[in-house]
Amino acid sequence: MKFSDTHLCVLRKTISETRAPWRGRVPIEWFNAILNTPDTEPREEILNELKLVGSCRLNRQQLRGICRDKSKDLLVAYICTMAWGGQGAGIRIGHARDAWARRDAIAKRLHALRTGKLTRAAAYALFTDTNCVKGLGSAYFTKLLFFFSPLKNNYIMDQWTAKSMILLTGKTDLLRMTGSWPSRSNAGEDYTRFCEAIDCLAKKLDLPGDKTEELIFSIGGKGAKAGIWRRHVRDHWPEFARANR
Repeated sequence: MKFSDTHLCVLRKTISETRAPWRGRVPIEWFNAILNTPDTEPREEILNELKLVGSCRLNRQQLRGICRDKSKDLLVAYICTMAWGGQGAGIRIGHARDAWARRDAIAKRLHALRTGKLTRAAAYALFTDTNCVKGLGSAYFTKLLFFFSPLKNNYIMDQWTAKSMILLTGKTDLLRMTGSWPSRSNAGEDYTRFCEAIDCLAKKLDLPGDKTEELIFSIGGKGAKAGIWRRHVRDHWPEFARANR
């Protein structure tokens, strides 16, 4: 697979960029702020397990440990993942609550991810088409795919990783986008193609696939607080999108 020399050169420079690992929110605090209402109160054992997770903000390794641990309640691990990703921020709080209302259906999907050896397309299909869960778009359910699956190669597909791979490959047909976000019309084969592109990029950079996905996600923040690659994507995506309408 070919990559844009211009964009790839910028990305290479960020490999040595100092970055603190993304940690999201404290799970119990996130739950109390977003989901803990009379209509959404969980089983007592879930609350007890959340308290045992503690007041720490989880990094990727810690979160994956919880999600892959079969002794951990699936919904506790789900809450930890949504807290890590910051689901429900601002006006999107309703999305988090809509998804939680379907938590039994979500738990069945998480069990399939945790115990099964699904293809990328099959894992993605758990949350699309007739299986879609209201409130969970690809930016959030692909987090579940990454953290619950046996291998670390079901990559997170949010607006930043999607835009990054489209810019780097120059392929407008790599994924379908709706505005700034991956479209709900993307299917398992589209997700597979996205992950395979990251695999190719990882080989080009001589990095593990999951570290490559972290690299293109970069560092968030406003203005100069954002990572070099994040600023590069912000600067170049609008022009690219206009040119390829």
